[in-house]
Amino acid sequence: MSRRTFLISGALVAGATALPISRPLTSMASADGSWLADSVMYQIYPQTFADSDGSGVGDLQGIIDHLDHLQWLGITAVWMNPIFSSPLTDAGYDVSDYVGVHERYGTQDDVVRLVDEARRRGIRILFDLVAGHTSDQHPWFLNSLNDPADDRFVWATPDQFPNGELPENFVASPGPREGAFLKNFYDTQPAINYGYARMNPDEPWRQPIDAEGPKRNREAMREVMDHWLRLGISGFRCDMAGSLIKDDPGLVETGGLWVRWRPGSTTTTPTRCWSRSGATRRSRFRPVSTATSSSRPARHGGRCGRTTPTSAPTAPARRRSSSTPGARPRTPSADPGE
Repeated sequence: MSRRTFLISGALVAGATALPISRPLTSMASADGSWLADSVMYQIYPQTFADSDGSGVGDLQGIIDHLDHLQWLGITAVWMNPIFSSPLTDAGYDVSDYVGVHERYGTQDDVVRLVDEARRRGIRILFDLVAGHTSDQHPWFLNSLNDPADDRFVWATPDQFPNGELPENFVASPGPREGAFLKNFYDTQPAINYGYARMNPDEPWRQPIDAEGPKRNREAMREVMDHWLRLGISGFRCDMAGSLIKDDPGLVETGGLWVRWRPGSTTTTPTRCWSRSGATRRSRFRPVSTATSSSRPARHGGRCGRTTPTSAPTAPARRRSSSTPGARPRTPSADPGE
């Protein structure tokens, strides 16, 4: 299965729901996201980047401690792999709380400090947004398991099974709700219901994109983005960005959704979004931007898109934690998408 991703940047939406944080910050993002075109981006996998307390796992303080090194390299933006609360069955790409920070990495106060310290060095922070699915431990899914009327996820009832068998990519309900749910990647990652672009009488579980469930999910994910933008981050790298609206030829409806989701945007506001693809089953996800640029996001693995000196000033040794079972890096293709 492919993982399609792109970047979305923008300013904070006025009137967005505010969640408790110690010190709100204004995002560095410009209204049109033009800064992204010339950014030098560096990917950080927090678990293995820098361990500040000897726990064996990297953390937010470890990133803060090495911001001077990133500044020296000429880095202007950092994309961080997920730090949300998670059971870590897929390296944090199985989110159990979109507005919580996993305790292994730190707290929301640490996020505020990271953004502030990075800003002082001219570095923007982008988070990895997993918008297409949650963990099977997320409260949304746990509630859906107990409420047959809940349509936050895509469910098929037993009488809808073709020939009495599970539909493709569906996972049998662990109960008490009968039937099966659609997964997005692993069995522990139920797909959030954003609707289907086309109806199919052979798949009666499909809902249109303007159904109540998809509408509620769009609003909820926008609130998630607003929350992190209020802490000062500049945007998001979006995981499996093309997976939201199902059976969407040419990703027309999905692309439109991302344009509407862009904080502060209207349907005519220029936005800069890039895709990255690994092994894909369909053509690459094209930009949904009305702006064009020859610039590309930085390559993966901490590589950046600008030539740097062959030697660096002496820096303190950085301890790297070893990977733990069930928590591996998610590395996108080194070949940027169109």
